[in-house]
Amino acid sequence: MRNKTDFYRLFFEQLARRGFDVKRSQSSDYIADIYFKNQLVAYFSKADTVIQNPFVTVKDKLIRLINDTAQDTANKAGICRDCPYTDANEKLPNGSYKLAEYNGVTLACKEHHPPV
Repeated sequence: MRNKTDFYRLFFEQLARRGFDVKRSQSSDYIADIYFKNQLVAYFSKADTVIQNPFVTVKDKLIRLINDTAQDTANKAGICRDCPYTDANEKLPNGSYKLAEYNGVTLACKEHHPPV
């Protein structure tokens, strides 16, 4: 996985295989609008969260399917969800955190932002 755009492409392809229609959102608050049977059921936010459309009745099972698809896609793409460092880890000048160092080689992680 090279970047978020790759994740979005894979995630939206997986949703399409499950019968959803994903369109670029007209709202600047969202990345995509997610439709099911021609009904807008959810939005995918810039914070990478699924937000149920409050103006329509949507079964919890459908929203769970969208969320599970996102999680499965992230797992298959090697995107970690849990933060691998604590405040005790050394913060490096490039904004990463040092996880380990051995024989002159440093294992580091970019700063994670907590899931919303």
